[in-house]
Amino acid sequence: MTELRLISFLPAATEMVFALGLGDRLFGVSYECDFPAPAKTKPVVVKPALLLEKMSDIAALSPEILIVSPCGFGLDEAVEQAKQLLQQPGWNDLPAVLNDRVFAVNANAYFSRPGPRVVDGVELLAHLIHPELCHWHGSRNAFRKIRVSDIPSHRCP
Repeated sequence: MTELRLISFLPAATEMVFALGLGDRLFGVSYECDFPAPAKTKPVVVKPALLLEKMSDIAALSPEILIVSPCGFGLDEAVEQAKQLLQQPGWNDLPAVLNDRVFAVNANAYFSRPGPRVVDGVELLAHLIHPELCHWHGSRNAFRKIRVSDIPSHRCP
């Protein structure tokens, strides 16, 4: 298995990546990611209102797992955002897409709010990154695997 290459779009997710001991595998962060201190040394790939401009930069990093966690969005909205993301030029060739490791998560429930469910969010990330080590015992509506074949415009006629 190749080494994981992670990118975080959300400060809470960045903190969780470091809490899981995966900070050395974090290759890009949001402009808001400032904790823990090593997060400040990571390349900023998401800036306000510039996300679409940076899509090629993110794709160039060849992430092996994509976890779409839009701040304040529930699972259905995150699924739609993930599908839009996968329609960007070149994204179908990413290792995460080719290996079916693209997920949308219920960010509103597990990542956008400080509170007890943040612990569940860490467990969810651990499961998505290492399902062979960390089993998910939470809600079945916490995440959904996204496949290119699930996107209507990518289906074969």
